[in-house]
Amino acid sequence: MKRFFLLILFFICCSFILTSKPKIKVEPLEYSYGVIQAGQVIHNNFIIRNAGDEKLEVRIRATCGCSVLSEKEIVLNKDEFRQIFYEVKTIQQYNGSYNKDFIIESNDEDNPAIVFKVLGNLTSFDLEQHKEIKDIINYTTLLDMKTFKDENVLTIFGYKNCSSCIPLINALAAWITNKNKTVKINYFNLDEDENKKNITVIQKKLGFFPELPIVVYKNKFYCGRKEITGLITGAEVKKDRSLLINNTRVTTLAIFFAGLLDGINPCAFTVIILLISYLTLQMRSLNSIFLSGLFFILSVFITYFLIGIGIFKFIKALTVFPLISLIFNFFLAGILVILAFLSIFDFAKAVKGKPDEMILKLPAFLQRSIRQNIRESMKNYTVVLISIILGATVSIIELVCTGQVYFPIIGFMVQNRDTRISGIYYLLLYNLSFIIPLLSMFLLVYFGVSSKKIGDFFGKHIPLVKLMFAVLFLVFAVITVVSIYV
Repeated sequence: MKRFFLLILFFICCSFILTSKPKIKVEPLEYSYGVIQAGQVIHNNFIIRNAGDEKLEVRIRATCGCSVLSEKEIVLNKDEFRQIFYEVKTIQQYNGSYNKDFIIESNDEDNPAIVFKVLGNLTSFDLEQHKEIKDIINYTTLLDMKTFKDENVLTIFGYKNCSSCIPLINALAAWITNKNKTVKINYFNLDEDENKKNITVIQKKLGFFPELPIVVYKNKFYCGRKEITGLITGAEVKKDRSLLINNTRVTTLAIFFAGLLDGINPCAFTVIILLISYLTLQMRSLNSIFLSGLFFILSVFITYFLIGIGIFKFIKALTVFPLISLIFNFFLAGILVILAFLSIFDFAKAVKGKPDEMILKLPAFLQRSIRQNIRESMKNYTVVLISIILGATVSIIELVCTGQVYFPIIGFMVQNRDTRISGIYYLLLYNLSFIIPLLSMFLLVYFGVSSKKIGDFFGKHIPLVKLMFAVLFLVFAVITVVSIYV
């Protein structure tokens, strides 16, 4: 009973960690400068405040080259605020509505992106001297990504009235019409709110927030002045961007496979085989075994997830300062390389039939502790409650071994730019993949496969598991090093 209350207290503490988070407030959300003469420079500011309990990490992006910010990245403690100054250079060759946006991203999970708007109208320009880019341009809000593959369609995402964009778009329109007389240009004017949503779609497709303007031609993306100029001149520059795209995809897959491998590592797998064996002895009904397994797995998932959130938030708070973050990155890369070599050592021992000499395994005294917990728990036939308590207890003890994978991966999530803000979703992905092998084992037993056959099969494939761990650790080490320099 004492252990039960301790576990309840543990879940309450973890729940408190989960609910404690940063909260962003931006005041005001927009600024209206009214009607001004075209060509003037707008100067003003807005305030960013942390109304939450944890450190708020903020990144501010100007969506146009004609906009300048006093600061682009800030970290705010609880109740701290910062005044951000900006200026917007208006275009001389324009009359009418002239709007600019600043995108404010943060680690506030409830409000990860806020758009600060600068609104107004320009006047005193002779419209007769104003030249539209080209008559072939189709201003639209209907995004159909199938057209990206059409060589007769060129797509542009940008501000129609941006002073730094118009010359570039003029040159692009002249280049494409000389190259292809039948081409159609779809122009998504980002002054319109509907097209701001389209940028979010593009961001998800690319895997990072792109520099504006964006041009899509023959299913290739060109982001920012440098890449678009390269497209026009024939000297394409896309190396860094392609690396970022691949990094996002590799990161997601690597985290998924890390959880999957962690679920079948010798520590976790030995425990699940042991549990199934005891359940088979104590319970005659397959339904009871399966029910017990489900609640055991659910408890494992919740426990690991809550522990992961606590570790994630701790490392995140520790690495808010650039120097500490850089040191931690190199430390993490070193740990991952060491784990890779230890996994290769374990692989060699497993191939020689000496699994007892492996380094990355659960210590013998903890194995005995888990066996004792399972034996004592299975004497009680309150299946659901005991399975939940047992799952939490075993998960905490097992962390000594499974944590050899879990802790470095969480550190990687914190330091990687693709996973730092949305880390909770990657933790969910990791833990969902972690329980897939556990669930598979109970399903196999439910459909008649003995725990001995499962154990024998796994024993034959321990070398493969260790080799896959070595590869996985090296992949994470490479991504960590790349994230330092890119």
